[in-house]
Amino acid sequence: MGEPFGYVSEEELAAEIDRRRADIERTERRIADLSALELQLRTAFHEAQEEAKKRQQTVVQRTRLFYRLSKSGGSLRYLLGSTSATQFLKRLALLRHLLKSSLESQRQSNLRYTKISTQLSEVTDEKENSRKILSELHGVLAELQGAQARREEETLRR
Repeated sequence: MGEPFGYVSEEELAAEIDRRRADIERTERRIADLSALELQLRTAFHEAQEEAKKRQQTVVQRTRLFYRLSKSGGSLRYLLGSTSATQFLKRLALLRHLLKSSLESQRQSNLRYTKISTQLSEVTDEKENSRKILSELHGVLAELQGAQARREEETLRR
């Protein structure tokens, strides 16, 4: 059976080895960059998770408050205690704003949480794929270096 790289000149083989080493170096740098980014995203992920929990608690508390006020007629008394139509509309707008702002705040924090979660997943996947590629590059480099060593050995025997 012939040499796997027998058709390649020694110069081409040396150049290919240099290219694989450069590929390995670039891939290792990319993995390091991805690791740093993953750490940042994990920190942001936990912060976003805590923020989403706090926003959820705020919405629950305000919803309970509005329920209790409505159940006992407090919010209706608040509205009917208005001295003018303008004041009534302002009070109604205030009640709506309190609940609506909480819901919007919760929606924004959930969107941030989802976005960071997606980014973290993408970075983790890319890092895993880069590690697989790095492993393959090491294998190819070992084959190339083995072929180069066999050639040098044959040259020394002659």
